[in-house]
Amino acid sequence: LGGDNMDVTLARRIEARLGARLDAAQWTSLVQACRLAKESLLSPGGPEKTSVTVVGRSSRLIGGAMSAELTRKEVLGIVLDGFFPATGANETAAKSGRTGLQELGLP
Repeated sequence: LGGDNMDVTLARRIEARLGARLDAAQWTSLVQACRLAKESLLSPGGPEKTSVTVVGRSSRLIGGAMSAELTRKEVLGIVLDGFFPATGANETAAKSGRTGLQELGLP
């Protein structure tokens, strides 16, 4: 598992905040925007928060845009808690389901 899974997880979180069902093009755009936001927020000297924006479906590109805020703290929480659970030195992390892989079309 890698960064793509983290980007999809962040995108699902933002999609829920937007309160709209996104089409395929919007979804792809949102995942890419989340990737860029994650990289910016987690880079040394990066901002504490940033906006993630998806263009709307209407002919009004600016007026139809949807935006939500993403913070460094939130990204760290999702990445560290969701993908790297705390375990002891001699413990193995529990295995979970395969939904993230299947959502990306992987076996």
